Formats: sequence, C-alpha cells, structure tokens
Amino acid sequence: MPEDVSLLDYIKDHLDELEASINRRFAALETMMKTGVEAHHREHSQLDTQKARDEADVNRRLEAMNELRSQINSERGLYVTRPLLDSQLEALHRQNQDNRTRLEELSRQLADIQGRFWMAGTALTFLSVLINVMLKLFIK
Repeated sequence: MPEDVSLLDYIKDHLDELEASINRRFAALETMMKTGVEAHHREHSQLDTQKARDEADVNRRLEAMNELRSQINSERGLYVTRPLLDSQLEALHRQNQDNRTRLEELSRQLADIQGRFWMAGTALTFLSVLINVMLKLFIK
C-alpha cells in the first residue's frame, strides 16, 4: 500500500533530488571546465615552447647565413674573374703548344744525332774490320 506523504514532503523530496541532480551536473561541468582550462593552458605552454624553439632555430639559421655572408665578403677579392682566367688559360695553352712544338723538334734533332752516331759507329767498325782484313792480307 502506498505510503501517504504530505505534499510538502513530496515537494521537498523532489526539490532535494533536483538539487542533488543539479549539483552533480554542476560538479561534472566544473570538472569538465577545469579539464578544458588545464588542456588549454597545456596547449598554450606547448605552443610557447615550440615558438621559443622555432625562434631559436630561426636565429641560428640567420646567424649561419650572416657568417656565410661575412665569409663571402671577406673572400670576394680572392677569386679570379672569368675573363682573366680565360686569358691566362689561353696564354698557358699557347705556351704549351709552343713547348710541344719545340719538344718535337728537339726529339727529331736527337734522333738525327743518334742516327749519325750509329752511322759513324758502323762506318768506324767497318773501317776497323777492313783495316784488319787488309793488314792480315798484306802481312802474310
């Protein structure tokens, strides 16, 4: 049998249940909000850390570029220009050709001198043999 409850008690019970439900929902929303705020702060912290790393990386790269620029500026006077290099190479090429021609001429002259020495050696050997043969024939 249903229990008789006064209207006031019934309303109080429903209000208490409603208040408890609202408190549970409020606590869940509060927890969710705190979690969201913490996640938002973590995200900003990570973004700040990444931004600091990126800035350091950009500064490092800029420093390297400045060093390269400084090196290029300091070495700028050390490099030879293309027209000067081409003219120097052409002069060296002509000198090389002249030296090659002279070497070929000297090789021909050396071969000529060696041929003459061989001819003279052969002639002297022939004369030596001829003199020995004639001496042998006349001395007998």
